Amino acid sequence: MPNPRSRILVLLVLALAVAACGTPSGSPDASTGGQAASPDPGSLAPTGPTPSPSACAPLEAPANEGRGHVAPGDRVDYQSYPPTSGDHAVAAAVPGWYDVAPPVEELVHSIEHGFIVAYLPDIDDPLAAELRTRYDALVADGYGGLIVVPDDAILDPMTLTSWDRLQRCVRIDPDSFEAFVREHYAQAPEANLACGFDGAAALPACEVLLNATPAPTRVPTAADDALLARIPESLRSACRPTTAFASGADAGWDCFASTTFAYGYAGFPNPTARDAFFDSIVGAVDATADSDCDADGASIESFTRADGTSGRLVCTTSGTSRSLYWTIDGSADMGIVVAIDGADVRAFWETAGPAPSP
Repeated sequence: MPNPRSRILVLLVLALAVAACGTPSGSPDASTGGQAASPDPGSLAPTGPTPSPSACAPLEAPANEGRGHVAPGDRVDYQSYPPTSGDHAVAAAVPGWYDVAPPVEELVHSIEHGFIVAYLPDIDDPLAAELRTRYDALVADGYGGLIVVPDDAILDPMTLTSWDRLQRCVRIDPDSFEAFVREHYAQAPEANLACGFDGAAALPACEVLLNATPAPTRVPTAADDALLARIPESLRSACRPTTAFASGADAGWDCFASTTFAYGYAGFPNPTARDAFFDSIVGAVDATADSDCDADGASIESFTRADGTSGRLVCTTSGTSRSLYWTIDGSADMGIVVAIDGADVRAFWETAGPAPSP
């Protein structure tokens, strides 16, 4: 099994819950993932056009407002707007050119993933058609994590955001847009997600991320060690300790079989805490009983396997992204597996997924 690449499974279990109120046209599929630290932007020399000096104000670096999470539907009062950091929704907005913007709390989650979000007060501006041509070309070049949304609360004709960076422009300017994308793409706490699109692995920032030696997110605790012993032995070598992907967990491991296939285990203080988090997943992905996981959507079921493990299972499908989340009876454990390369996550789960009860 390959060694894990430089990324962590931050909020893996909820990142596929996409808001229905935004309508992206021609957007690539989003999935989950992340990494512990983004490369130094100054170490990467951007290529391509330079921003037009007359088009945009100097780059801003707003104060970081943190990166906590809020419940679905909760609003956040950001200190700067449009925001470049701060508390955000558990669901991230998928890349795309939107006619109706998703909640800004989801857009902040997206820039935490290393995406770029551009705000236009008038998405039908004739100059926006030129920008769309450049946008499509960048996506084709590997910059799949691009989002353009309308926002009539912003007076500037074009405002560009990434994690901790913002640029306001007095006109829609494709050269400035491309320069910002090339310089700030995949520069965020969970930037490996921005590197999962076709062609992205060859981008300078993604080459740094995908070839870096992963660092543990923290020193394993006794609870981590106990949980690791319950993870199937063949899966342990690709794991490192973190509880970032499961709110309320007191033990956790995230694991990477490849750049597009990840899994993880979380241990909670008790089954009640585990079930509360699992139920939040069910609500976030709008899972229904007896639905078809082979189609877009989410389904929930109870399971009992031949090896004696049992519990509850949620599966989701969004385009080419597939995920499974499961509880394990007799313990306070929960597992997650996600793939964005068409891999059969159900087959993985059935052969190697659930950990045995302690």
